[in-house]
Amino acid sequence: MLVISITFCIEDSVADHWLEEVKTRHIPSLLLSGLISEYKLMKLLMEMENNGTTYNCQFVLTDENTLSEFESIHIPQFLADIDKQFARMYGSFRTILQVIE
Repeated sequence: MLVISITFCIEDSVADHWLEEVKTRHIPSLLLSGLISEYKLMKLLMEMENNGTTYNCQFVLTDENTLSEFESIHIPQFLADIDKQFARMYGSFRTILQVIE
């Protein structure tokens, strides 16, 4: 199994709105792809030297073919949609992880 993990640091002024949009609009849209076997949405409790609120979205995928499709089609649209609403109000980075146990 593979995990795409995307971490977002959102300006505090829009963090609640961002979270609501991700929970009610963006994640349900990604789930419709049928490629995600499970997901988690988490909040970083211990902020570092960031100005803002940090969230992490993790999407579990079964194999590399599924990952390739998800990454080439669905993730770009997800990030573009977020950018339309929250441009210049967040930063993000993405990692791909392999589940060992």
